[in-house]
Amino acid sequence: MNRWVIIAIYCWVGVADAADYLRDIKPVLKARCYACHGALKQKAGLRVDTAANILKGAKGDAIVIPRKPADSELVYRVTTQDLDERMPPEGAPLKPNEIAAIKEWIATGAPVPKGETAEADPRAHWAFQVPKKMLLPEGAG
Repeated sequence: MNRWVIIAIYCWVGVADAADYLRDIKPVLKARCYACHGALKQKAGLRVDTAANILKGAKGDAIVIPRKPADSELVYRVTTQDLDERMPPEGAPLKPNEIAAIKEWIATGAPVPKGETAEADPRAHWAFQVPKKMLLPEGAG
């Protein structure tokens, strides 16, 4: 009996420590990447506001290879010491725990959360739309 308890606890701890895209990855990307790779701007053709967009990559080139963090361009870009290639290009580099979470997410297959939606383009908000002149229906007034 004790053996099964130990196995169950070990499995539960392993699952609890797994990187979760919505909890661990998306907030980092939102804070550090959306300005250049979000709804308004997609530098190099890359949009990272959903896991599906990340897996789609930039202009047909994959930036994440599921289960292969060492071969993924995303990991290279956030870990390189080459300042011309490091992301984000401005400000401090990502923290070690943020990089570790990204690597772990990729290592577990880069699962895409069900029902995740892309950030809405803020320019689509009604307040930014040019008003249209509407004609009154015939017989009105």
